[in-house]
Amino acid sequence: DKHVENFKVAVGIDIRSEKVKANFNIYYMWFVNELILNGEYGVNGLPCHENASKSMRSGVETTINWNICNGIYFDFNGSCCYSQVDSETFGKVKHVLTPRYTVDCDLYWKHGIWYIGANINKRSVMYVDMTNKRDRAVPEALTFNIYGSAKLKNAEIGVKCNNITNRV
Repeated sequence: DKHVENFKVAVGIDIRSEKVKANFNIYYMWFVNELILNGEYGVNGLPCHENASKSMRSGVETTINWNICNGIYFDFNGSCCYSQVDSETFGKVKHVLTPRYTVDCDLYWKHGIWYIGANINKRSVMYVDMTNKRDRAVPEALTFNIYGSAKLKNAEIGVKCNNITNRV
């Protein structure tokens, strides 16, 4: 009778001041007999899973919100993750749809009814199945977005342009 054994540990710190709010975390998770996605689909179209004899995830995460001055703000959200699955079928591979890193940055201005900003998002490659082949992966991506809105009493009118450089 197989059962899931796991071990999880996370340590974090929150920093708060008038101008800056920040959060930093590190984590480690280890599993025995974890049920994981394998990147395949059944005849009914639902994702298939596989029982991994061992798997682990570890990484760091951070969020920073900085009130620079006069309604100008900077937000940063980033993570770096290492993952490994010991699969009887595929050997030692990375978890499906788990990027090695993600970074998301916003620089924006808020004043009265106005809210205008720009966003940059970077994500590493994600494997879509347990073969971990780059030709069968979601490639890394870098997107640049801009947005703006005006809030009037009970309504907000906004515009958002995603991936304005049309790059992946």
